[in-house]
Amino acid sequence: MSEIINKRFLIDKATGEIIKSNAYTFESHYNKDKGYKYKNEFGIKFVSSNVPSELTDAELGKLFRLSQSMLINSNLLIVRTTNGKVKPITTEDLEKLLSFSRGTLFRFLRKCRDLKVLKSVMVEEETHYYLSPVYFFRGKWLSPNLYWLFQEELDHVLPKKAINFFHEIK
Repeated sequence: MSEIINKRFLIDKATGEIIKSNAYTFESHYNKDKGYKYKNEFGIKFVSSNVPSELTDAELGKLFRLSQSMLINSNLLIVRTTNGKVKPITTEDLEKLLSFSRGTLFRFLRKCRDLKVLKSVMVEEETHYYLSPVYFFRGKWLSPNLYWLFQEELDHVLPKKAINFFHEIK
């Protein structure tokens, strides 16, 4: 289902005559190609009340800085190259962006992985980093790939209908 139509009628009660009708079209929250419409507005979601309490304020600031580097609707952390292309962020890019030494960066990444705020995925010879859409989300559509990557965490916050949707299109 890709759109919903809401049709309204103004009916004369005495005669049953339709005086006026309006049809409104809405985009559905479910699309098998795009996924689940996680947000109505476009932007970055940051819900500080749900963030693990084990994270310090400084670490939350670093995570917020990382959230500014997310690819829309995927939460993949990226950098823009000098020619305007995007590429997955590397550990060297992360060190520079967060002003961390290599050891501090790896401790921070391990803590974020342990708290399920971030996941890393090996793609060919590269490590791709994703922020959890439970805490950070850029865009409107939660893609099936992002859902399956963070399924355990998302199943606690998504509506049952959204969870069923992802299982149906698998």
